[in-house]
This record gives sequence, structure tokens and C-alpha cells, in this order.
Amino acid sequence: MVLLFLLACTQPGSLSESVLSPPRPADPVVVTWPSGSSDSAPTVATATPEVPRAVDVQLNEVCARNSAVLMDGAGETDDWLELVNRTDAPIQLAEWILEDSGTRWVLPDLTIPAGGHQLLWLDGDLDQGSDHAPFSVSSAGETLSLSRPDGSLADRLHVPELEEDLVFGRFPDGGPLGVSMVPTPGNRNPAWPTPGSDASVFLFPEDDLLVVELYLPESSEEALRTDDDARVPGSLAIDGVWLDDVQVRIKGQLGSRRSYDEKAAFKVDLNALVDGQRRLRGLEMLTLNNMVQDASTVHELVGYALARDLGIPAPRVAHTLLYVNDAYRGVYLHVETMDDRFLERWFDDPDGNLYEGAYGVDLYPEHIWRFEHDEEGSDDVDDRSDLLALAELLALPPSEDRVADLEALVDVDLTARVMAWEAVIGHWDGYFHFANNYRLYHEPSTGRFTLLPWGIDQTFSWWLDVMAPGAHLAEWMLDIPSVRARYEREVVVVAEALAARDVATEAGAARERVLPWYEIDPYRERSVDDLIWGVDETIGFSRGRPLELLEDLAE
Repeated sequence: MVLLFLLACTQPGSLSESVLSPPRPADPVVVTWPSGSSDSAPTVATATPEVPRAVDVQLNEVCARNSAVLMDGAGETDDWLELVNRTDAPIQLAEWILEDSGTRWVLPDLTIPAGGHQLLWLDGDLDQGSDHAPFSVSSAGETLSLSRPDGSLADRLHVPELEEDLVFGRFPDGGPLGVSMVPTPGNRNPAWPTPGSDASVFLFPEDDLLVVELYLPESSEEALRTDDDARVPGSLAIDGVWLDDVQVRIKGQLGSRRSYDEKAAFKVDLNALVDGQRRLRGLEMLTLNNMVQDASTVHELVGYALARDLGIPAPRVAHTLLYVNDAYRGVYLHVETMDDRFLERWFDDPDGNLYEGAYGVDLYPEHIWRFEHDEEGSDDVDDRSDLLALAELLALPPSEDRVADLEALVDVDLTARVMAWEAVIGHWDGYFHFANNYRLYHEPSTGRFTLLPWGIDQTFSWWLDVMAPGAHLAEWMLDIPSVRARYEREVVVVAEALAARDVATEAGAARERVLPWYEIDPYRERSVDDLIWGVDETIGFSRGRPLELLEDLAE
């Protein structure tokens, strides 16, 4: 089933009419809950709960730092609690008592159906409805108790400290307690909790399609048509959340850039208009690639997965169905943005400088101010002295005597692996061959740079010479025999990893998911046969390329 969004609010009525309405992958799952306002203040309970005597209503799931799981009727992401009825008959909650460490609340006249769920908002805002409690739950940990009208304890939940958008609950309903990355408000909990701490993982499904809906007022659409560098306001619906006040712009360079009325790629900045908020499972930015230079639509999916398995810091991706003002815009690729959260996942010290190198920008002293400064770490400053130190070393002739100096400034083995990976998959538009599409991260605790990859849509086709670099750092490294030998070993590691990977199954499954939606993509520039052939070419390259390289290196 396609990963769909849960909308907890009404879409604006002023949006333009849909020009294309293909069938959605499935009807959206909508979580509903009682609404209305309470006419009176909550009653203070006097009974003291003791030990549970029977199982009827339980505290089933709680989210103490809800930033992107679900919104209430006012469009707010507040703490929430789910109750579950474990019996085969409806239960009236009137006069039941819910309390945290400091407040008791007598529940209003709500009814949980047999085996059903009741969602309560823990936000202290009683004016919003009878399902809003007069207190919130602490993300640092707190105890919640539920008592029956006679004061007997129905359930108690010792909520631990929770990270953003994680839930604590019973798995399955009424079962053992655990922390999960999979919130299921208003629905049955799965048999087992999904462990982890990165809730953004659900925006990068590995075997599913993501659905993204953009809503742009007419003024924003017109601005994008007349100025493709414009940054315009809009709204976003994705993965259970409606976000107003996002900023949208067209992205892409040279071969991939398209106008708004063509297959335009987009960047959606979630914080440009609401500063400092990580409102979508910790993400700041959505990057939606149009894949116009990748007929297969799988190059980035396969290539970045291979990189991550090799320990290379590489973005996550997910095939995406994009709608703009309810009109289907086609198949896109959601590519993870390299930001501070990305760095936290890959580096022990994520508080360094992240530089972006574009076409024609390389590690020469006169180029250091041409690098984009994507992240300015708390321990680094914008004088670019770190970048200048590396450029000044590379201005000297390469020699074995300078390997120690190189090691002090560069994570040589990881950077050599990134270069080898680029060369093996035929990334002619990356750093190793062309000095384009790359990042450099300076880790303050080690003082060393690491090369990070980007923009691998044009890969798995070119059988390039893995020993013919075209970028300054790559040339300098391979001119030193001992470093060249280390690079050659990394080529073997990457080639063997690609040979062992089941690309046929991986790419074939992606093709099956994408193909029905690609066929009705109104903006696609390639034929369906091109996509089928492109996937076959990727599979053939992945089989033949490692054999060729391993034979050549063995000789």
C-alpha cells in the first residue's frame, strides 16, 4: 500500500481547480476524534487510585513531543494520548479520571466503542473541545494514571523521556510496553514496536511510494512561471501533517532545470517563513528531483543504497507521487537534504562546516570563497581557514613526505572510498572525474575533511577509467604511490560490494512500483520503454562493471 498522509484539517477552498485527477493509490486514512467544546471547567477528582483490578480501558499510546505525527482541529501539533477499550462492549468515559503528576481531570461524556480507541489531546486547551485535557505530558518523563469513577485504578503508564515524534505504548494493543518510531494514533498498535530514534525514516520508505501534496496560491504559481528563481509561499501535506507557510522554489542546473509548466524539480523550505522550526519529523527541507536525466528512475535509489552499505555518508531517497493544487504532477524522487541532522546520523561530531562544491569549483586557494557554506557548525567559523589549509597543502607538489600532512587534514580512507564508489558506478558528473556535485565536511574533533557525494542521476551507464581522475584532490592523492594503492584497494571493495548486490531484484521492484504512475505522468519527458530499458541497462552495468574492474586490477 502506498504511504499516504493523514489530514487533520480542511484544505483551503481557494485553490485552483485540478487539471488532472488520476486515481490515488488508495483512499487516505483519516484519523477522526470527537470534537466540540466543553461547557464547564473540569471537575477535580478526590479518589485515590490504587492497584488495577481488571482490564477494560488502558493507556495504550502516548506522544510527548509531537512535531509532525498528527495535528488537532486547530492545526496544532500537541501531545496526545490514546486510550483503548479492551472489552467487547462500549464504555462510557464520563466521570473517569485522568491525571499526571500534578493535575486530575474528570473526563467528559465520551464513549469508546468495543475494541476501539479514543484520542485525547494533552495540551491544556479545554476550549478546543471535550477531548482536550487541562495538562500536557513532559517529554522528560512522567507518570499518567487512569481511574474509574469509583476511584479504582484502571491503568498507569510510566512514560520515559522521549525524542521528537517517538511514541511509548503497548505492542500490540494492551501488550508489553515499548518505544516505537511508528505512531498509530486512533489505530491498532502493531505486534512489535519499531525501534530507533530517527522518526524521519518514514519519509524515505524503501519499498513504497511517498505522496507529497503542494498547495500554491495563484500568485505563487504566477511568480514561478515568470521568474524561475522566485521563492514563493505555499502549503504542504505529507505523512500525516498539514504545514502552512512553507517556501517553494524551482531547483536544478543546466540539464535538469525545467520551467514551472514543464517537469520542474522543487525545493520546499519548511523553515524559511517559520524560522527555527523542524516541523516535519525533524526535516528542514524537501528536495524533489525530477529525474529528467535518469530514464531508469533508479540510479539514485541503487547508487546511494550501495554507498550507505559501504559506510559512505549518502542521502536516503524515496520515489514520490507529487500533486500540486490537487493536480498530479508525476513521479519524483525525494532526496534527503544534507543538513545538521544528516551530519548527526553519520559523524561523531556534527558541529563542523559543510561546504558545497558546484561546477568548476575545486580545492584551489583562489576558489575557497566560491564554495557554498551549507552548514556553519558551532565549533567552526566562516573564515574558511579549514578549507584554505587543505587548498594550500594541495598547492604543494604531492609526495610521500606529505602523506602525514594529508592524513591530518583529510579522512583519506573514507574519501578514497567515496572516489572509488563514484568511479565504479560511472559517476562522470561527480567529484572524482569532473569536480562537480559534491560536499566537503570538516569534522572539528578530528580536524579532517570527508568527501560527500551528490547528484548521481547520470550513472550506471559510463564505463569510465577508474584510474583517470579529473579533480584536484583526486589527482593529488593518486600521484602518491602509497595513497594510490589505498585507493585501488577501495575500488576492489566497492566492485565486490556491487557484484554481491542483487540489483536486479532491487531495481526491478522499484520499476514495478513506479511504472503505473509513470505511464500517467503528464510531464514525463521519456517513454515507458525508456524507463524499462533504463532499468535493464542499470542491471546489466551492475553485473558487468565489477567483473571488468576486478579482472583489470588483478592484472
